Amino acid sequence: MSIRILLAEDHELVREALKDTFRGTEIEVVGEAATCPVAVRLATECHVDVVLVDLKMPGDGGFGVLAQIKAVKQRLPVLIYTVHDHERDIERGRAMGACGWLVKGVSKAFLLEAIRLASTGKSLWKTSNVRVAVSTSGCKEIVACRPAKGCATRAGP
Repeated sequence: MSIRILLAEDHELVREALKDTFRGTEIEVVGEAATCPVAVRLATECHVDVVLVDLKMPGDGGFGVLAQIKAVKQRLPVLIYTVHDHERDIERGRAMGACGWLVKGVSKAFLLEAIRLASTGKSLWKTSNVRVAVSTSGCKEIVACRPAKGCATRAGP
């Protein structure tokens, strides 16, 4: 059974890379949106199982897209996919109903697992908060909670 996904991402190159990532899997891209209004329209009018939303899009941005989708389709899983890792933003997304927060740069396996889990209606959030910590080496460590498998980390500048 395929997982129907909508990509809400303003950068064409990122959308193309995501489509390449999904090629050969059960994840089928059924819609692409480069703007917030198009993302909301496609998410609310088309049959999609998961929406992958970039946080920084022209217009209302990812939070605006999330709020508008949730106002119409409360149960539709929305994953935030972004370069931003600010704890306040992460908590805001969680409070607004996003089923998970993925920092761009996660592995292909992690991204696919997150989409699969979201498509079942489950949340990626764990009882422990997603956190951003600075290690002793001074590198920022982004911790994205992964259900049933603990936490996966990615080191960054």
